[in-house]
Amino acid sequence: PVVKFKMQGHKVDLLFCRLGLWSIPEDLDLATDNVLINCDEKSILSLNGYRVAERIRRLVPDQNKFRELLRIVKYWAKIRGLYSNVVGYLGGVNWAVLVARVCQMYPNAALSVLLRRFFMVWAQWEWPKPVLLCKMPAYSLFVSTPLEQVFKMQWNPLTSVRAKQAFMPLITPVFPCLNSTHNVSKSTLRVLTEEFTKAFRILNDAAG
Repeated sequence: PVVKFKMQGHKVDLLFCRLGLWSIPEDLDLATDNVLINCDEKSILSLNGYRVAERIRRLVPDQNKFRELLRIVKYWAKIRGLYSNVVGYLGGVNWAVLVARVCQMYPNAALSVLLRRFFMVWAQWEWPKPVLLCKMPAYSLFVSTPLEQVFKMQWNPLTSVRAKQAFMPLITPVFPCLNSTHNVSKSTLRVLTEEFTKAFRILNDAAG
């Protein structure tokens, strides 16, 4: 459930979720999986956006570099017409996963190097090899919870035809681990790869 409104010129999505708690502690950590115990399916999905963003933030080695690189990449994507998951390209979460993975791969690199490596990595990536920021854990935590539909959403190319057929799987790092790029097609993936390659060549030439 979501309420959409504007507050002082800013767009706000106010999500509702029902937690299995008698009271809400001040130090409640929504990023931990324990918070999902006794939650219903809709509440888990309502929490998903925050949990994904927070988990990504915790998985990168340098949050300042991650934020700066993400800001630059998003600006580039918007200029190149690639910032839209509705038409088969990538949205905010997708770009965050790609940026976070490069930050993990090169934890000590300067921002300028990270930018060049970002385009190099994704221009050369062997799709549909999935991009994961962490190992997908086993969820014995939820065995006693009636969440069959949520489990079915979990990305698993061994049991799901849709997961197996994904062109550019970027997997979110919290339960349920989802492919966040299900709208990417063969043609839009080709365009993305071409744009990554073009940007890498420009930066590489500039670096000498």
